[in-house]
Amino acid sequence: MTDRMQVALVQPNDLKQAQAVAEQAAAVLKEGGLVVFPTETVYGVGASAASDRGVQALRDLKSQGEPRAFAIHLPDPMAAERYVDWSNPPLRRLVRKVFPGPVTLVVDVPEEVIAQKLRLLGLPPHCRDRLYRGGTVTLRCPDHGLTQQILGAIDAPVIAGAASLPGRRAPRDAAEALENLEGRVDLVIDGGRSRYAKPSTVVRVSGQGAHSTIRVEREGVYDERFMRKLMRWTMLLICSGNTCRSPMAQAIARRMLAEQRGIAEEDLPAAGIRVLSAGVGAIPGMPANPHAVEAMAKQGIDLTS
Repeated sequence: MTDRMQVALVQPNDLKQAQAVAEQAAAVLKEGGLVVFPTETVYGVGASAASDRGVQALRDLKSQGEPRAFAIHLPDPMAAERYVDWSNPPLRRLVRKVFPGPVTLVVDVPEEVIAQKLRLLGLPPHCRDRLYRGGTVTLRCPDHGLTQQILGAIDAPVIAGAASLPGRRAPRDAAEALENLEGRVDLVIDGGRSRYAKPSTVVRVSGQGAHSTIRVEREGVYDERFMRKLMRWTMLLICSGNTCRSPMAQAIARRMLAEQRGIAEEDLPAAGIRVLSAGVGAIPGMPANPHAVEAMAKQGIDLTS
């Protein structure tokens, strides 16, 4: 155990104490120290990506000194823009749905975007492998108010992993973290037992733009079924009777979305996309209006169903 290690216990709803501890943690991180902090999943241990000493200490702790990219922990969802191609609509939509929360995103990032983001962050090129692994970045935005304060109190990116040594179970409270890490950190923040007490769900985002694919790589707090439901995108088109305008718009939208993504229309549901039509005064079982069927047939679209 290091003689400099400190333990800070934060009482629930003590805002003044939480602010003081957040500032204390930020100072330790800036000085190259390691900080253990609570999240809604398990306890994490983090370092400032701008600190050579901090990064090396984290690598020594988690990967026997081998270079690796850890998860960047974000103070808020919009901070994701600092590390990825924010012009990607499916990625923006996913970030807004899952952050903050018990989800870790592994995202493809083009090389030119990586270089641009490092410049904007004010980090030298040798810091690249601290944030990016190959052409990907790993992002996590904890749903924990105290940790969000800590992450927002430091300008540099905070990289982190589970507060445990390799091969050991991720800790669910500060006591387990202390036992796991054998005193090899500078500050342990005790925020009580983790809400879920299990790891986050890891979601892989591959490709760019309309050709992005999203899949669950590791189930955690959320299982794959829940994530698929969460990631599903629905377009609902509404008119009055649901016999002309909305079914025509539905058919056109389905074709456009399928063409945009380079898939067949029948594969849209498997891609997490639903296009529906409805009417505020619709009569159940009414078919499409014959004139609508005729108009769509001229566009090569069959509306008879």
